[in-house]
Formats: sequence, structure tokens, C-alpha cells
Amino acid sequence: MANNLNYYNWKTISDMIHQQNTCKDGHADNFVLDKIARISTDNLLHRHGIPMSALLQEARTKLTEANGNYWRHSCRQIKDGKPTGRIQVSYKWVMERDFFIILVEWLQKMMEEKLNEQKLAKKKSREREVEERTRLTKELEQKGLMVKKLEEEKLKEKKLMEKKLMEKELLVKKLMEKNGDLEERLKKLSNLPIKRNLDVVDHDEEWAIIDFA
Repeated sequence: MANNLNYYNWKTISDMIHQQNTCKDGHADNFVLDKIARISTDNLLHRHGIPMSALLQEARTKLTEANGNYWRHSCRQIKDGKPTGRIQVSYKWVMERDFFIILVEWLQKMMEEKLNEQKLAKKKSREREVEERTRLTKELEQKGLMVKKLEEEKLKEKKLMEKKLMEKELLVKKLMEKNGDLEERLKKLSNLPIKRNLDVVDHDEEWAIIDFA
């Protein structure tokens, strides 16, 4: 069990308690809680984010439960072999090691709960990331389908325009061919001789008769 104390060392805490002769208002609780708070502030609490108020509440509970495991008595402080007017408070912790092990076990439990909370938070974060990636993937797929559809429509429009252009070119070609035939016919017509109409009543005028046969 002692190997699981991590940053806590029950012997060190015990030594500090025994080195202290007087406590605030003559109560052990304040001194013990102060020492626990100082030590815990320097390591476990800061490292794992355990609330100080929760630790102190648990410590008070454990001190109350451990009341039958230690005894204290007051006596006159001795100075130079003579009693003084100052009260010296001594504390004997019969099961101090077990008490601190219990307290540290509680801290470890708190650490595990914090760790589980962190794991759960990470799990939820990963789930949110997966959901977000899935959503983005679907959006991209939908956008891809829309882009593909637009490209298909543009391709259809392009083919239709090409078809219309080919039809126009074919029409122009036919018109040019027809125009060429007309030019040729006009050319032939321009080379035909002019005949005079001698059968008309008015011989003063001459009529040009063009034979289209």
C-alpha cells in the first residue's frame, strides 16, 4: 500500500505533525488540514485538478472518523525545567499511517475519476470529430454530385450548340452552292443573243427577247 502513495509520504507528514508543539486554538484539525493542504497543493491537486474544498471536506470527515484512533492531551509547556503559562498540545496518532493511507486512497480515487472524465471527454470529442468528418464528407459528396450534374448540363449545352453550329454551317454551304448555281445561270444568260421582235405593231420600238429555253 505504501508504494501507491505517489507524492504523499505518510512518514514525512507524521514527522511534521510531531515537530509541531502548538496548534491554532489548540486543535489538531486545523494544523493537520493545513499541512495536508500545503502538501497537496504542491503536487496532486495541481497536477490532477482535484478541488481543494473536496480534499479538505474529506480530511475533516476522516479526522472525525479517526477520533477513536488517536488521543491528545494538554499540558503546561516546559521551559528550562519549569512549567510556563503556555498550553502545549501533544498528539499521539495511534493509526496515523492507516489514516493517511485512507486519505491518499481517496485522492487516488479522485484522480481515477478525473482520468475517467478526461477519457470520456476525449471519447466524446473523437465522436464529435467523426460526426463532423462524416457530415463534411456527405456535404462534399453532395457538392460533388451537384458539380457533376452541372458539368453534364454544360456538356449537353455544348453539344447542342455544336449541333446548331453544324446545322448553320450546312445551311450556309447549301446556300452558297445554290448561289453558285444562280451565278452560273446568270452568266449563261448574259451570253445569250438579243432577238428583235419584228411582229409588233409599233416598229419604232425594239424589244429584246430573251430565250430562257
